[in-house]
Amino acid sequence: MRRLLLSMLMLGAAGLLKAQNPYPIMRIDSIQYVNPAKLANPTANTLPDYIDPVKQNPVYGDTVRFEGIVISNPKAYGLSSTSRKGAYVQIKGGGPWSGVLVMCDKAITGEAPFVDPNTGALYPDLQTFNNQTKFYDNAIVGYKCRFTGIIRNYQGETQINLIPNNPSWDNSVEQVPPLTPDTLVYTEIPASQLMTGNPNTGWVQQKLTAEQWEGTLVTIRNVSVYSIQTSGARSFWSVIDDFGNVLDVRDMSAYFRRDDNEDTVPKIANTFQPPPIGTRLEYIRGVVTEYAASGVQRYGICPIYPSDYKVCTSCPPIMKYINRNPIIAKTTDTLNVTFEITVGDTTLNKQVLYFMKPGSTTLDSVAMTAVPSFPNYFVGKITPAGAEGVLKFWVRAEDRRGRQSFFPDPLTLGKDLYITTVGVNSIQILQSSSIPGGPSIWDRDSLLNIDVRGIVTGKGFGNMLIVQNGTGPNSAIFIQRGTNGTVDNWKVGDSVQITRATVGENFSTTNLYNILGTVLDSNKTLPAFETSLAIDSFILGRNAYARPYEGVLVRFDSVKVFSANPDGASDFGEFSILPKNSTSTLGLRIDDLSLNFKSWNKSVKAGMMMGFIQGPMYFANGNFKLIPRDSNDADFSRVDMVKPVIILNGLAIDTVKVGSGTYNDAGATATDNIDGNITANIVKTGTVNTAKVGTYTLVYNVSDAWGNKADSVLRTVIVRDTARVGINENEMNFAQLNVYPNPATTAITVSGNFIKTQPITITLVDLLGKEISTRTVRGTQFNETISIDNLNSGIYFCTISNASGSKTLKFVVNGK
Repeated sequence: MRRLLLSMLMLGAAGLLKAQNPYPIMRIDSIQYVNPAKLANPTANTLPDYIDPVKQNPVYGDTVRFEGIVISNPKAYGLSSTSRKGAYVQIKGGGPWSGVLVMCDKAITGEAPFVDPNTGALYPDLQTFNNQTKFYDNAIVGYKCRFTGIIRNYQGETQINLIPNNPSWDNSVEQVPPLTPDTLVYTEIPASQLMTGNPNTGWVQQKLTAEQWEGTLVTIRNVSVYSIQTSGARSFWSVIDDFGNVLDVRDMSAYFRRDDNEDTVPKIANTFQPPPIGTRLEYIRGVVTEYAASGVQRYGICPIYPSDYKVCTSCPPIMKYINRNPIIAKTTDTLNVTFEITVGDTTLNKQVLYFMKPGSTTLDSVAMTAVPSFPNYFVGKITPAGAEGVLKFWVRAEDRRGRQSFFPDPLTLGKDLYITTVGVNSIQILQSSSIPGGPSIWDRDSLLNIDVRGIVTGKGFGNMLIVQNGTGPNSAIFIQRGTNGTVDNWKVGDSVQITRATVGENFSTTNLYNILGTVLDSNKTLPAFETSLAIDSFILGRNAYARPYEGVLVRFDSVKVFSANPDGASDFGEFSILPKNSTSTLGLRIDDLSLNFKSWNKSVKAGMMMGFIQGPMYFANGNFKLIPRDSNDADFSRVDMVKPVIILNGLAIDTVKVGSGTYNDAGATATDNIDGNITANIVKTGTVNTAKVGTYTLVYNVSDAWGNKADSVLRTVIVRDTARVGINENEMNFAQLNVYPNPATTAITVSGNFIKTQPITITLVDLLGKEISTRTVRGTQFNETISIDNLNSGIYFCTISNASGSKTLKFVVNGK
């Protein structure tokens, strides 16, 4: 017992030796709060008052310490596997301003990279930083934890980035009593507190009512699945309430993805698929997040666990859109629209198809009839439209208890179809959208027997190539290479015909998948570049103007580099540009998506003028971007890639007597192709101690204004005791001998110094030992120039000799 008590006392004493964590403990609501006057300004940011417009703590600035209940598992964070991990934390009981996102990231934009206090070096990977902060160990769902981090903002969402664990303090993530799990609390709110409107009528971000819920758990009831876009292992879906307000569902949690970014053990199944469009949900719940999409700020909801949404069982009828026939409907076709309609605790009373034909403002309707042999399937028939354009339709189903459901919404937006006169025969028709700057109206449709033609204008963009038909908006489209190899051999300049394709949206860019097509001709002239477009509309993400030019060849003349790395420490290989006289604070991003346009952001400099830059227009990660196809698509004539040159003044190998006093360095001269004489910028390292016999090296370096570094030049200084040189010794071993320039083209200079025995013979021989020339010189110091105009490129030797001995130097002839 005494030994145990002594051990406990020793542990307690050791604990007392730790310094107190200096950062004050704050409440999450104090960190998150934004005053209503600021939120009422639609253009204002949503940075917390604690750090904006000024940091309220003059000592610790934006570094804080706070406590909260962990509400999401950091191991199930799905947005990244190796770069960062995150977990949401909420004040016990939830409510307004009660939640925040905590990020574990070894490097933060705007901050110097974190240094491991244990090694003094940068963290090699996320796992090391994660282990040291105890993020995974202590941030357990339901448990109260204390965090220390820096307030940051990403796309409008406040987040706390953990700082490294200080060995003198507690961990960056600490569990605090009581060490028992708490119940997660959700607050019920309407969708309209976050967003109002929809993609058709225009989304409106409700900052004044939404910002208080950022990072907190909420529940939204009585919504229907509105849209689904699938891209690889991700599904982007949204829900709509009964008032036409659409809310995006975000996939931060690995439970709602199909990739493998989580670190849970065992792994999550990764088989999630959203409920079908039109499915009625009793509720959807999760964390409110703020983000940017298509350059526009929005609020969305992140469900965290599989139980965070529930399909209605005692709700109104559930409808699932099956298909339409024909997929490509002409003005003379009768259109059949088929739905599956199911009810839970009663039977169906009526099902009606509403529609509005192209050019009409009249809402027509027809009763849907049962499809024989297909239980719960109903079809509605729309008579020929008679005109080309957009047709809208809705379905209303009502059960015998009077409960109604609508697809896709309560007779406000509708499902859009394109009615054609002659079929799908152009890229412009494929790119048709029912809303300005919206997705293709053919999204998720598999189209057969089409006749779409164009010229291949670019390839090498990962798995994509681009086909363009003429000029103007909606004249180009991205094509994904498929497994059938149809487009593998298509080349820029090929005239092609596409006869089958599936249309899909990939991160707000229309793509064609699974295509069939043929090359009709080759080496065709490419469509002319669009040269008069408003660059600001692309920079500011004005979808209605910019998106119709996705894939289209665009050119901007007389521009300047605004930023050589707009992504800071993340450095995604992009740079940005502006018109040469612009004073804007944002630039148009130039992406290195092409395999033949890499690392140019390492060569350009902010302020560098460019005569032009061109390429297809693209959209990714919330920004419109130009994607040059290769270096010919940009004017890099002002990029300085030539290194400056350093030339030594005097001898490369110098010899001085011991005790001769301070060494008088002759220095060097530096010149640059653009900056001219930059001798004043030379940095010399090394010293000569003339009081001590030995060999010393002086190193000369210089860089030009562009950052190009010259090849280092060396001077060797030999400090020798001449009294010790014997009468029979080879003077050439102590003489200063040199052949320059080396390599040489037309002539070489042979120099010598400190040679007593005269005369001196200089002999040139080739690699086989054949004598080329010989001459005799006199003098303890000499510089003899010898023509080599008649020599071919290759390796040669120069032997300098006298009665005491000889020394041979190698030199190279090139440029012949």
